[in-house]
Amino acid sequence: MSELDTEQQDVMVIGHRNPDTDSICSAIAYAELMNLEGGARYIACRNGELNPETRFALRRFGFAEPLLCEDVSPRVRDCAIRRVKGVSENMSIRKAWEVMRDRDLSALPITAPDRSLKGIISLKDLATAYLDNNDAKMLSRSHTAFGSIAETLRGEVVSGDPQVCLETGRVLIGAGNTSAIKASMEEGDLVIVSNRCEAQKTAIEMGAACIVVCMGYDIEESILSLAVERGCTVISTPYDTYMAANFIQQSVPIGYCMTTENLLTFSLNTLLEDVKKTMGKVRFVYFPVLDESGKYYGLISKRNVMNFRKKQLFLVDHNEKGQCVEGIEESEIIGIIDHHRVGNLETNAPVYFRNQPVGSTATILYELYGENAREIRPEIAGLLCCGILSDTLGFRSPTSTDLDRRVADTLASLAGIDLREFEDELFAAGEDIGGISADKLLERDFKALSIGELRLGISQAEFMSESRRADAIALALPALEQYRLINGLSIFFFMLTDISNKTSYILFTGPGAEELLEDAFRAKPKDGILILKGVVSRKKQFVPAILEAVSRI
Repeated sequence: MSELDTEQQDVMVIGHRNPDTDSICSAIAYAELMNLEGGARYIACRNGELNPETRFALRRFGFAEPLLCEDVSPRVRDCAIRRVKGVSENMSIRKAWEVMRDRDLSALPITAPDRSLKGIISLKDLATAYLDNNDAKMLSRSHTAFGSIAETLRGEVVSGDPQVCLETGRVLIGAGNTSAIKASMEEGDLVIVSNRCEAQKTAIEMGAACIVVCMGYDIEESILSLAVERGCTVISTPYDTYMAANFIQQSVPIGYCMTTENLLTFSLNTLLEDVKKTMGKVRFVYFPVLDESGKYYGLISKRNVMNFRKKQLFLVDHNEKGQCVEGIEESEIIGIIDHHRVGNLETNAPVYFRNQPVGSTATILYELYGENAREIRPEIAGLLCCGILSDTLGFRSPTSTDLDRRVADTLASLAGIDLREFEDELFAAGEDIGGISADKLLERDFKALSIGELRLGISQAEFMSESRRADAIALALPALEQYRLINGLSIFFFMLTDISNKTSYILFTGPGAEELLEDAFRAKPKDGILILKGVVSRKKQFVPAILEAVSRI
């Protein structure tokens, strides 16, 4: 039987675009917590490439990179796909009709043994082949196997090979006397006869490729011996001559009348938006779906597409639409955990929402493990510790709280690491820019803000070493304007934060960028760089000052 592909839907736990260490580590930790609770499966995902610091954290505590997911726009795989098995092109028209009838289908996929799609047969194709065709040679033109003829006539092959096909002859009813048979028959014909031995013998002697004996009559041994001698297949059917003649055309293989040209197929990854456009132009009901390897997977209908399953998302470390994964509008958000300001994200129904004024989402995750009475294993403790250290810049950021510090100390103990020594390792890994392109550097922890028609982009990278910071400035400066244009930004800022000295070096580009900085910080850039001592937090220090300046424009 055909079945709908209705596996339990996974919940994707995902952070913001251009993910930082806190968003990745929090996604992994929350997915593990919820999987311990049971129910739906939670999968940690990443909305972009990882930075060196995050890769170090994952390697250090033995985690693979989360699943890459940069677009949750609905696709064919999100539909309830009907897992109808492909059928052989040798299946008879009659058998195909019975399968469609029993499974309430209007089309069947025809596949090769390796699941390659060869064609599709519809009810219209079956009707056309059966009702609009009076060709007496249709069985031979379609190379119909004698076994298929016997099956269609509810009979059996009494003598001969069921796999052999009718190759050249016509279908002839041998109802008259032997003279009539001789006058009308040609060598290679298939002759439908009754229990009259004379007619059976005459047909065989005239070179019939096959005789169909009706009414289930016993066939004499002499006839069977003659059939073997002359290479004539003998089929016995319980039908009378009229019924046999009426049904025999239904034994034609569906490969003869299937549609093979201009097949409309979709892959599992085809966007539903594109599917709807295509379906709207044709009258077909079912459409074949191919898997990633191009092999047949199942069927979808217009109804399936209209009733697709929205992806379920749990957001961590962000709650603004501009930071969300592409296609968020057509997904179902079931929860949010964040430590940023409340943004402009809307949901269709009430959701679990936890937002705390702490320095890291990882701090909130630690509390959730305790509230759910779940033990934090050392590897998860290490990841959460990385998230806190990264987002608070080792507690140098003004977003840091006493709770962040207490939680980090507890997690470090659980993970078996020295917090101060590990902090140096983590930040040293993060400031490595060896071998990366300017674009990769500029998109580190990138955030976009839209204020009316003004679209601001702000990236941030942290450094412990003055020499590496200088190398980063040299790499970034020539690429700033091109990066701004490619990303459709009005103004672009790049913060290079010296963690040790609590100082940020601001690179900028775009009309009015310099004036905006001067107004926001009452300081003048020099040689294309604005040095801001004491400014390390984008969220609490840089962005608020910029927004204040924008409001005065």
